[in-house]
Amino acid sequence: MITKIALKNVLAAGLRTWLNTFILALTMIIIILLQGMYDGMMTQISKSRISEELGNGQYWHKNYDPFDPLTLQDSHAEIPNPLKDAVQKREAVPVLMISGSVYPRGRVLPAILKGIPANQTILQLPFDKLSTQSPEGTIAAMVGKRMARQTQLAEGDIITVQWRNSKGAFNAIDLIIVHIFESEVPAMDQGQIWLSLSDLQKMNLSPQHATIIISAKELDGEDLGGTWKSKVLRELLADTIELVKSKKAGGSIFYLMLIFLSMIAIFDTQALSIFKRRKEIGTLMALGMTNRAIAFTFTLEGLFHGIFAAVVTGVLGGPIFWYLQTYGYYIPVSAEQYGIPMSDHMIPDYSAGLIIQTVVIILILLTFISYLPARKITKLQPYEALRGKWS
Repeated sequence: MITKIALKNVLAAGLRTWLNTFILALTMIIIILLQGMYDGMMTQISKSRISEELGNGQYWHKNYDPFDPLTLQDSHAEIPNPLKDAVQKREAVPVLMISGSVYPRGRVLPAILKGIPANQTILQLPFDKLSTQSPEGTIAAMVGKRMARQTQLAEGDIITVQWRNSKGAFNAIDLIIVHIFESEVPAMDQGQIWLSLSDLQKMNLSPQHATIIISAKELDGEDLGGTWKSKVLRELLADTIELVKSKKAGGSIFYLMLIFLSMIAIFDTQALSIFKRRKEIGTLMALGMTNRAIAFTFTLEGLFHGIFAAVVTGVLGGPIFWYLQTYGYYIPVSAEQYGIPMSDHMIPDYSAGLIIQTVVIILILLTFISYLPARKITKLQPYEALRGKWS
């Protein structure tokens, strides 16, 4: 009976009910839209980095620091015996890195020369192009689109690179650009020149050496002696996780503002409704309804606003969520300008768990907010309500 009374009162409020419902629905839709965008960003960045850069874990030379190119001179060693078999089976990919300088069109730019087996299958980039036959006196090399744009290079161009080998001697050679690839991961592109691993090992006078080893299988975190340190996938993605967390933290301020405004609207509606219906409350008390039951009725009325809002969210927001998750949306400012490894086409992730979690949180808050103005009824005497006065 209490549910029927609450539902009838909510529907009888007419426009006021539907305005509150629309405000709550709009709040839910915006929160789900933004939260799904952040979840989609995390998924998209992680997939791009795993498929093009990280594999399922890596082993690093103990001196390797990706943020300090000066460490590359001493950041390589012979591939450890436990991994040689995996490398032969293409279950692991060794990568050698040395710092150098490139001279495109009369300019000099710092660059990192990276060697990788042309027949590798772990990273989803076209390194097989490195097996292309190059003219005599040159070595086949690849660069990404960002690097090509920075150096004004095109396929077929020949450039000179200089480096310092493992013996401390400086040397130079001509490279021919056999392919310009496109990658969503800036770390695989900007300032990088890719060569065949065997060619770079010869150039550096360090046969069988590597700087990092990328694994196709998930690692358990166990190091290989003192020279090689394992890096599990979560550790390699730590910067990406922190990036998305910081974005979510900024978005949470906006969520709180929306929720606060919608809750204020419901609170005011409930407080005004209770004030205007004092005699009705007294009548219900005189007929035998307990104070707590009446307070529960008003609380339930507020909750019905949230239930209606959830339905409206499904009707209005459902097609929007489906369309964005199916086709995504275009980001006008390229993510590469901020060093974010993702394309300019974002695919949000609107999972059922996200939608249910958002709706449940709103309903819980709504129940609490609806109870606050109704709690005074629990101490109200029937004759006071009938006289229209509150003690």
